[in-house]
Amino acid sequence: MTPKGSVIRHCKTLFLDCEIPIPNVETEATMKYIARVVKAIVTKERLITERHNEILKLIETEIDNNQAEGKFSYEMPTYSEIRELGRLDSKPYCEAFKRAIFKIKNYQRGHRTIEGLGFTMSRGQNLQVSNIGKSIYSDTYHHGFYTLMLPKSFSKFGTCEKIKYLGNPRALKTLKVGDLIFGAEGFEKGRSIVVVESSSKTITNIHGITIKQAAHGNLTDAVFVKCFLDYLRSCGLIDMLAVGGNGGSLAQKYWGFIPFPEFPRSLKERVARLYHNAEANYDAEHITDSNFESKNTVFDKIAGICELDKIVKHLKSRLDSAIERIAADELVVREY
Repeated sequence: MTPKGSVIRHCKTLFLDCEIPIPNVETEATMKYIARVVKAIVTKERLITERHNEILKLIETEIDNNQAEGKFSYEMPTYSEIRELGRLDSKPYCEAFKRAIFKIKNYQRGHRTIEGLGFTMSRGQNLQVSNIGKSIYSDTYHHGFYTLMLPKSFSKFGTCEKIKYLGNPRALKTLKVGDLIFGAEGFEKGRSIVVVESSSKTITNIHGITIKQAAHGNLTDAVFVKCFLDYLRSCGLIDMLAVGGNGGSLAQKYWGFIPFPEFPRSLKERVARLYHNAEANYDAEHITDSNFESKNTVFDKIAGICELDKIVKHLKSRLDSAIERIAADELVVREY
């Protein structure tokens, strides 16, 4: 509807000329069904934002309210400090960066490095033809394909907005429950996700840093690390540590300079539940027109970001199916 080469804003009010299909079969019931589903999607998307903000607030409040007696005093970088970091750019030496890092290191319960927490780091799978041979990429799942989660598709909330599937006969570098994928490059670097559901064939590409627990995986610890990385990103520290053009890259050699606070176990669990709560059960098979709103209210109350996002995608697929049936003058199957 817009001239070739234009962008969406150029259409102005042309979208008002788009035809909207109106259901001709069970009109009232179908309209109510569409309204219920859309309202549920909007509510869950709002809750995702709220839970993400609550995570950041919990972390910030805990650090601010539990400072040791030390006081911050800015000093110009020393020769040994520059030699240790191995960089001459000013960001890691500026007052804002040092003040933020001091506050974390001054947390009265102490701090550790990522390795001190029992995690190891490596790059994701190199997907180049020269490395793994030819692959088949698909937007839909096929038996035996790998689930490909690319950092460029991660949202700031820790969800994957688009999943692709890759067919390749080789044994590629897969991820397990409790593993993190951290987008280390580009203007949106710092976005991360935790694998919270069991899958034998989940992979990422070389642009993502995979963070694994050296010992048996603990999902709470993994999720807390992810949430704290979100906090660092919100404070601008990830950008300050990154180096290079086109948004920069947070190389693995700089991770030793990132302190992770030793929060109480109870607080870690509270933060983790806001991102992932296995107790939240949507139970789609038993949801009907009459109990949809009540069951959604119960689910929304305890669901974490991961569970909310999963059901948003599920409901959007139901919505798409319903709209296609309306356009074709077919009976809409009211499934939730």
